[in-house]
Amino acid sequence: MKRLLAVAALALFTVGASANDKNIMVQTDKFTGKTTVTMKPMSIGSFQLGFVNLSLSACSLNDQPKPAALIIYSYSGSWQFLDGADVYLLADGERIDLGHFISTKGTIDTSAWLSETIAAPVDHSVLEKVAAAKKVELKIGRYETKLNGKAIERIRAFLAALPADSASR
Repeated sequence: MKRLLAVAALALFTVGASANDKNIMVQTDKFTGKTTVTMKPMSIGSFQLGFVNLSLSACSLNDQPKPAALIIYSYSGSWQFLDGADVYLLADGERIDLGHFISTKGTIDTSAWLSETIAAPVDHSVLEKVAAAKKVELKIGRYETKLNGKAIERIRAFLAALPADSASR
């Protein structure tokens, strides 16, 4: 059994980071053909006694893409997104309603520091608008922030790492 698990784990880890960005991970399962592209979390802002990170993850199976998961992490002294949050984007002034992100995880550590995760699927076309924009603003519940140039560049790198057929759909 241990040997089988070791072989399965080895098969899942095929490719490390994208050649373009160490913050983008590309993995392909050689048994299923499923490719997963993940953007490591990046800070997108802070608020009183806390900060917010953003991550992306997308899969394709046999070049059939699925929407990317936009994942938002919050670390603070009080609950920020306990009931989820409505999320909006402004990409060069164009308003994009990303809908309600559901709360997927909430924990309290021993020092009463709270960590929360909210997520929702986002079409690749929305990410392409963000990647092409010069100015991107994000509203997550009551929290508002702007994505800096490095954040937009990392989203571009994420899109570039998607399998060719995935990015065009």
